[in-house]
Amino acid sequence: MNIKVIFGMKLKRFREESGLAPLEFAERAGLSPSYVNEIEKGKKYPKAEKIARMAEVLGKSYDDLVSIKLGQDLNSLEGFLNSSLLADFPFEMFGISLPDIVGVMTRSPNEASALIKALVEVANQYDLRVEHFLRAALRSYQESKDNYFEEIEDAVEHFARGQNLPLDSSPSLQWLENAIKRIYGYQVDERTLADTDNLSQYRSVWLGPDHPKLLINSRLSPAQKKFIFAREIGYQAMGITDRAITSAPDQVDSFEQVLNDFRASYFAGALLISSRRIRTDLKEFFKRPTWDGEAFLQLIEKYDVTPEIFFYRLSEIIPQFFGIKLHFLRFNSDGEDYSLVKELNQSRVLIPSGVSLNEHY
Repeated sequence: MNIKVIFGMKLKRFREESGLAPLEFAERAGLSPSYVNEIEKGKKYPKAEKIARMAEVLGKSYDDLVSIKLGQDLNSLEGFLNSSLLADFPFEMFGISLPDIVGVMTRSPNEASALIKALVEVANQYDLRVEHFLRAALRSYQESKDNYFEEIEDAVEHFARGQNLPLDSSPSLQWLENAIKRIYGYQVDERTLADTDNLSQYRSVWLGPDHPKLLINSRLSPAQKKFIFAREIGYQAMGITDRAITSAPDQVDSFEQVLNDFRASYFAGALLISSRRIRTDLKEFFKRPTWDGEAFLQLIEKYDVTPEIFFYRLSEIIPQFFGIKLHFLRFNSDGEDYSLVKELNQSRVLIPSGVSLNEHY
């Protein structure tokens, strides 16, 4: 595709430099105007004899046209066309396609190159990487859906019914561990991570897929272990293969991985805190005439999960069923200083929130 796009941009540039209108150029080259238009938009790539005719009309060599170099003034555009961001970014989730993006570039390549150059300079200043764009794309997608995904809720309900798990109760740590062993054939190792210096920072490491083994850090609290087990069930129940193998992820290879890790985490939260049960409890809580902090703490304790999992589940349920817009932020404290470490449960906060010149919320 990149070769088609680059050829189309070069053809359009050479044609305009020659002062030829599309119709005149097409007639001289013995081609239809619609075919030339398709070529310039990067949708078609002509055969060798047609390229030779076009080169002759333009006063250029064959090599001038087929070279994949755009020229120094369009270097930024050339780099963008060959970047992993263009290949990995989920344009379709936002109602546009990759050809739509390419169409904008081919219409005004000089302007598109200038815009991309500006974005690249901003990205370099803040040390932006492809994974930052992918995580930002996921946040935007979550916000556009009010962070509620009915298909995952349905997958949780389907799993629970299949395992005769009551929909109005929260599974215990023992049940979850037994489930991944019994249903999916996992081995669980709670010693290796805590006992190995260069692995002790991980909460879990997944080894698979043929004989799945989960290394889980023994230093985790029971509530944290519940989430790890529930998330593994989510990966397996939804048939997810493109995933991170460490928690937190060491690297991001594709948007599919970022999306799948989110889906499995969402599944885990929904399995630990059923929609039906939390909605009933929230209705009762919101009936109170005034705020009752003690009652709220008791509600968290009732579900036997970490406060973070509980609050994040609220960010999924309350906007959907109670009409109150929520946004999940997690701050960590270090003495008197606080730093934002999660936004909508994505463990890399939005850039440039905390990169350049130590700026932060």
